[in-house]
Amino acid sequence: MPAPPRRSTQLTHCGRGAAAAITCLLAAGQLAGVSAQAFTGTGFPKQEAPLHCPESGPWSGLLQQINRGAAAFRSGDFASAKSTLADAAEAATADVKQAFTCSLGISSLFRALAFAYCTDSRLEGPAMRRANQIGLRFLHIAMNWLTHTFVTTNHNQPLIDGSAWPIGIQEINDDLTAVSSAIRSSGPTGHAPTMAGSSVPFITGALT
Repeated sequence: MPAPPRRSTQLTHCGRGAAAAITCLLAAGQLAGVSAQAFTGTGFPKQEAPLHCPESGPWSGLLQQINRGAAAFRSGDFASAKSTLADAAEAATADVKQAFTCSLGISSLFRALAFAYCTDSRLEGPAMRRANQIGLRFLHIAMNWLTHTFVTTNHNQPLIDGSAWPIGIQEINDDLTAVSSAIRSSGPTGHAPTMAGSSVPFITGALT
């Protein structure tokens, strides 16, 4: 599957600070359908690409687990994919300090978990909406870890896009846009305000 056209981005036009820089990079994203086959990183060759994580850690094993989870959801075995990836997440983040040494890998793991929820075409109506909501939360977590990588590598987008991990800045932006759009199109994005709590008699009486 060919990668989507990539856009030139200049950090000099993004304002100051890491948050502004990554926000500007993400703003170039376009809507792309979220499907199991879209779970890739970028158009860069991935087979020989580096992990950019300490060799002494469990990171090559984590990549294998992510690939197993991805193979499961691509084949329609979503229960197995969720179980494999959830177990990997629990193990990989048990030592938080160690996890931050490979935030790019952790980001990829949570992106995979999002796909395990959002790409089940058997779901319809409220079930699909709920799956997208869960998936969007996992994408937010993935973005938090990816931002850590982006900041600690001095905004090195080629390092992220060219790694062995199945993730890229453009790709996760496409994911976030597509899933958010699906949620908006399936119903309200929040709860309507109610009158509950608009007046509290006990407090009102106590103050008079």
